[in-house]
Amino acid sequence: MTSEQERIDRYAALVVQVGANVQPGQEVLVAADIAHAPIARAVAEEAYVAGAAKVRVEYADPYVRLSALRHATESGLTSVSRWELDRLDEWAEKGLSYIRLTGNPDPHLFDGVDPARAVLSSTELAVRSRTMLLGGRVQWTIVAAPNEGWATQVFGEPDLERLWEAVSVAMRLDVGDADAVVAEWSRHRDGLGALAKTLTDLRLDASATTGTARTSPPG
Repeated sequence: MTSEQERIDRYAALVVQVGANVQPGQEVLVAADIAHAPIARAVAEEAYVAGAAKVRVEYADPYVRLSALRHATESGLTSVSRWELDRLDEWAEKGLSYIRLTGNPDPHLFDGVDPARAVLSSTELAVRSRTMLLGGRVQWTIVAAPNEGWATQVFGEPDLERLWEAVSVAMRLDVGDADAVVAEWSRHRDGLGALAKTLTDLRLDASATTGTARTSPPG
C-alpha cells in the first residue's frame, strides 16, 4: 500500500519533471495556498533534485484576503506596487519555471462577500501576469493539490483519501514509483504527439452540412 508521502512524492515528480519540465540551473516559483504546504514542500524538493538553481514558494492565505474584502478600500484592493510588476518582468527575462497549485481548501469562505468586491484586484497586475505566462519565455503549469475542502465539494465529506485515490488514477500515480510515473507520462505524451501528427498529415476536412469528411489538397 502506498504511503501518503510516497504518493505526494510521485505527484511532485510528475509536476516538476513533466508538467513544468524544470531544467538544471533554472529558477522555480511555486505558488500555493497555505493548505497546500505539504505538497508545495515536496514540489520544491523535487525541483532542487532536478537541478533548479533556486526555488521560491509563495503562499496565499484566503483568510487574509477575506479580511481585505471586508475592510479595505476599493483603491486598496485594486492598487499594485511597482516591485510586484517589476518582478514579473524579471521572471520573464530569466525564463522562470512557474508552478501553481490549486484546489480550494475552503470553497465557501467568501460566500457572504459582496460579489462586486470579491472580483476587485489590480488590472495592471493581471495583464502583466498574463503577458509573463503567455509570452513564451516562462514554463508554467497549473495542477490541482488534493485537500479536504476540495474533497468535500466532490464527495460531500472531507474524505481526503478518497480524493487522492481518484487523483491518483487520473494522474497515473498508481503505476509505480516516481520514475515509473514520469516514464508512463512520457510514453503517453509521445503517443499523443504521434497521433496528432498522423491526424495532421491526413489533412482531414469536414462538411458542416453533410457531416462527411474529405482529405484537403495540399497548399
